[in-house]
Amino acid sequence: MDDARQEDAMDRRGFLRTTAVAGAGLALSPRLVGQMGDEPRPDDINVALIGASAQGHVLLTSCLKVPGVRFKAVCDIWEAFNLRRAARMLKAYGHDVNAYVDYQEMLDKERGNLDAVLVATPDFWHARQTVACLNAGLHVYCETAMSNTRAAARQMVQTARRTGKLLQIGHQRRSNPRYTFCHEKLLREVELLGRIVAVNGQWNRLAHTPLGWPKNTEIDHATLTKYGYESMAQYRGWRWYKGLGGGPVVELGSHQIDVYNWFLDARPAAVLASGRPNFHDKKTRQWYDTVVAVYEYDAPQRPGNPDDLGTVGSHPALSGWVGARNGRVGRMPGERLSHGPVPMARGPGQRRHGRAVHRVARIPSAGSGQALPACSEGVSPSKRGQSPS
Repeated sequence: MDDARQEDAMDRRGFLRTTAVAGAGLALSPRLVGQMGDEPRPDDINVALIGASAQGHVLLTSCLKVPGVRFKAVCDIWEAFNLRRAARMLKAYGHDVNAYVDYQEMLDKERGNLDAVLVATPDFWHARQTVACLNAGLHVYCETAMSNTRAAARQMVQTARRTGKLLQIGHQRRSNPRYTFCHEKLLREVELLGRIVAVNGQWNRLAHTPLGWPKNTEIDHATLTKYGYESMAQYRGWRWYKGLGGGPVVELGSHQIDVYNWFLDARPAAVLASGRPNFHDKKTRQWYDTVVAVYEYDAPQRPGNPDDLGTVGSHPALSGWVGARNGRVGRMPGERLSHGPVPMARGPGQRRHGRAVHRVARIPSAGSGQALPACSEGVSPSKRGQSPS
């Protein structure tokens, strides 16, 4: 291997190694060495988990792989299932945890024992629990969506600034090695796509029946009411109820919309959206299962070759979409187009309009996946219905 190729390989390995570490998405541990089940150390990061359902379980299992993270408490209102499962698992891994149903009781009794809290409860609890943890002097990792209202989200940010504690929101693609590679290497360093003026994304999730629960594990009605639920069925399907969750476009689409903001280095200036319940029973699904949204961006214009508009993508060796689907980066063959470039500039300044089209749908027979194709200025794919492999 010649020196140039060896240096390139070393840089690539270093980049992937760095982003793989960042892929944990939590930035909690100062040490990158160690083993699970080690004896407690003075510099361990002592954390608690609030919300031990599906996403909380994902965070828990991920944190068990991060050296220097020590669980001290776990909290969940579903005592007979979520709380019991999480506490047993943590103790099996050598973490001496206390289990709580009420998060305020946890904060009171664990005062002085914690450094940080992971919040993985339903969306409508995020702001209240995050603010309480920050005010208790704890750093917080909070799952997406940040909040159901802008006012509550603003309160979270203001509290973090006032207390001087860290607040991280779980847009996991920001720490996904594949996305960071696309952003830093493909879009910024080699400018693979030139000037991006359109982005298309979609997320199709397999439709399913309402979630149930194991026999004799129901939460009692008083506890459900205290924490904002009308029934066990509503607790299990909270994502679909207005006031509790935001439906698929929030649960799923927010992750891709965040990528649009990140890759375009801008925020939407306007949005046009339409949705309706096309598939699920309206009695148990208040939010729309099918949504189409168009976001207009006033994005910074990056340098590019104005003559390089004949293919989808600006790299001379590639012609196709570049995107991510099911965690894999790939591209599709493109076609050279006969028409000329479409003017997109707003004026003589260094800004121009871009557009992102996002679709979220529940379908009865297809699996889940996501695509983030992007096309260069003045051209569009000739086969719109396809997505990257």
